[in-house]
Amino acid sequence: MNCRDGISRPWLPLANRQHGMWHTKVYKAFYSMRDRCLNPNYHAFNRYGGRGISICPRWLESFENFFADMGHPPVGLTLERINNDGDYCPENCKWAGREEQAANKRLTQKLTMERATEIRALVAHHAGSYKDIGGRFGVSAALVCLIVKGKAWTSQ
Repeated sequence: MNCRDGISRPWLPLANRQHGMWHTKVYKAFYSMRDRCLNPNYHAFNRYGGRGISICPRWLESFENFFADMGHPPVGLTLERINNDGDYCPENCKWAGREEQAANKRLTQKLTMERATEIRALVAHHAGSYKDIGGRFGVSAALVCLIVKGKAWTSQ
């Protein structure tokens, strides 16, 4: 049980005994991938597991399988899904640089005045937190706040 978020991670205690790589960049990528998809308390879960992104059974089975398929990341590269709507699996993952990943972000619908009005209505009806509402529209909680306060997307 992790004291930080209360989620049990049965693979973690065995990690160092099994492969001795718990401190490596590749293991951190594996661990983070699992958190993004499996841990509802993870800060970005709604963008991964919360929207149906999962991990292939082979990689869920063990870190060793993940490592056999992906190997060590080259310097400066991190784990990326080629298709951002696809799952974490060998055929959809690669090591990529930050610039390449930024260009491959999930396409979000462009915010329009009509959508900003929808955001204001949802907030007025207490239809969720700023973060939840922003997630529905592909915008940040900070932008939702600005829209509600009339500092962004106003008709004037």
